[in-house]
Order: sequence, then C-alpha cells, then structure tokens
Amino acid sequence: MGPGSAPPRPRPRHPHGRGPLPEDPMRVACFVHGRGAGHASRAREAVAALEARGHTVHLFAAGRAAELLADLPLTVVGLCAPGRGMPAAFARRLAHDLAALRELRPAVVLSDGDAPSVHAAALLRIPSVAVGHGLLFHHAELPIPVPPAIRLYERFNAGSSSWPAARRVVPHFAPVRARTAGTTIARPDLRADLDPDAPTEDFVLTYFRDDDGEAVLRALVARGERVVCFGRGPVPPGVEAHAPSAASFAHHLSRCRAVIASAGNHLPAEAVMLGKPLLALYGRRDGEQRMNGELFRAAGFGLAAPLDAVDRALLDRWAALRPPDPAPLLAMPPASLAIADAIDDALADAMGHTIHRGARPHAVRAHR
Repeated sequence: MGPGSAPPRPRPRHPHGRGPLPEDPMRVACFVHGRGAGHASRAREAVAALEARGHTVHLFAAGRAAELLADLPLTVVGLCAPGRGMPAAFARRLAHDLAALRELRPAVVLSDGDAPSVHAAALLRIPSVAVGHGLLFHHAELPIPVPPAIRLYERFNAGSSSWPAARRVVPHFAPVRARTAGTTIARPDLRADLDPDAPTEDFVLTYFRDDDGEAVLRALVARGERVVCFGRGPVPPGVEAHAPSAASFAHHLSRCRAVIASAGNHLPAEAVMLGKPLLALYGRRDGEQRMNGELFRAAGFGLAAPLDAVDRALLDRWAALRPPDPAPLLAMPPASLAIADAIDDALADAMGHTIHRGARPHAVRAHR
C-alpha cells in the first residue's frame, strides 16, 4: 500500500458471524454425486425450480450424473464414492471445492449426496443444504425395524455429506414423517419428460444400478418377456439394450407395461406415480437398497427381493401385480420445491431476514 492510498475495504460479513457475504445473494453452487441416475434426475428438477425463483445456479457434477446432465452448463468434478480410493478422492475434491467456492463466492451450497462440497462450505462458513435419500435412516420415523449395523453405516454414510448442513431435504418414496428439526421429507418429482398419458406397450423396462442383472434378464427372456434394459452391463440375446440416456429412458418408462429395477429411490417413485407394477431388487450386502426394498413393500407399492432370489415363482407374482396407488406418494411435497424452500430458508437464516418465495406449488400429472 503506497503513501496516501486508502486501506483495502474489508469484505462485508453476514450477520451473526456467518462468514463473508457473497457477491450475489441469489447465487447457488450445486454439487451432484455421480453414482446412480437418481441424483442427476433430482438435480435437473431442482435447478429448474431454483432458477424459477431467480437464483443463479452453478452446477458441479461427477460420474454418471455428469453424463446425464451434459446438456446443462456444468463443471465436471471427480467422483468420491465408497471404496479403497475414497480418502484420496475426498482430499482431491476438498482441495478443488475450496478453490472453486473461494472463486465463485456463492450465497449457499447445495449438496446432493456429495460429501466434499458440504465440508468445503463448512470450512468457508458458507451456508449449505444437504439433499439425500440416505438421510431417511437417521432423520425420519420409519415403519420398519432397521438393523443396528445398517443404521450405524447409513448414519455415517449419509452423515458424511450432511452433518455441516443448515437444512436437509430427504427425497424418498416412503410416506414417512421427519424426526429432526430442519428436515423435510419430500417425494421425487415426476419429471416433465415422463408422460402419464402415453399408451402402454407390451414390454418390461429394466435398470440395474451396478449392471449386475444378467441372470434376471435371462429369466425374463426365458419367460417370454420382451425386455428393454438400460445400462452398460452384459445382456443375453433377446434383450433390447440401451446406453444411459435420460430422454430415452423417460420415453420407455412412460410406455412400459412393468418395471424390474434396483431398489433405489427415484425410479421406484416414478414407477408408482406412473402406475407401473415394479419389482425392486437389492444385493444382500447393500443395506440402503435392502431397506428401500422393505420400505417399498411396507408402503404397499409392489414387491422387493434380493437380486439372487429371483426365480419363476417370484416373476409370476410380479406379473400378477396390479398398478400401485400413487395417492400416499402424491400427498408429499415434490423435492424440487422442498429444495428451493430449504435454500431460501438457509439464506434467510444467514442474512437475518425473510426471503419471498416466488414459486407456486405445481400440480403433478400422474397416472391414477
């Protein structure tokens, strides 16, 4: 600083000592976890809802989410998933996210299942909102018993990407109540590219998150089913294989007769809202998907079973299923609006005033 020059002006700070104010109080940094397709579907709807309220959203996505959101402006980041390489991947991502957030200076960080970004936000004292279906096991009252080992694992797994967050949104098909303050349970959105009025065609849609459904596909072909499978795993002769594509998947989901898929969260909800009978499958060692399957069955939406337990008798039961009743699911708020509300509430908490919510709740088209 030369003679006579004014000292640098300090950056304004949030009330209550919450850290530096952002350049744009409506700027949101959205980080999307890259394992599975549900995170990407959810992020697409959330970005649209936030932009409708005047927010500027900067999107960061990893893995399969980056592929499925490639038509949107985004920054591709490294995937941080469970496994031996996770500590190193987490450290790399944390360093990247700290630098990105310092440069971007968002008003709030939105993390959909992404752990490094929410920790970077905490270190920089930026308010954050965590989104994740795995949060259900700690933040909701469940109608089924959860084994202690699974509860402990899921608490750690989901907690790693949510504990610093000011608010949480749990998008899930299970019609349950929140048990912790600052938590909203919401249903996944029915995406605009899904058509509840599309004509039903005689084929079965399949999706296996880990591309491990070849034995199930063989059983379906042996049963005489016309099968459409999305993924990159091996498929037997007689199966119509498709690479991951959000638009193509929506087209086929709208028209299929029934669904067999991994016991995730987003696809089962969409199947219920479209009135598609579904068999939800899970690996015996996958605690989250096992619990999803049991919650799906407990809600009366369809069948669930271990992946290696599929036989002709189970397929006969699945084929006899009636279309599910979507009413309990449709009574829940859509995740996109719940996320936008949580963002506005987190900003209001940080800025010390109320933010007007410009969006109106929208009607959800669904098969009844």
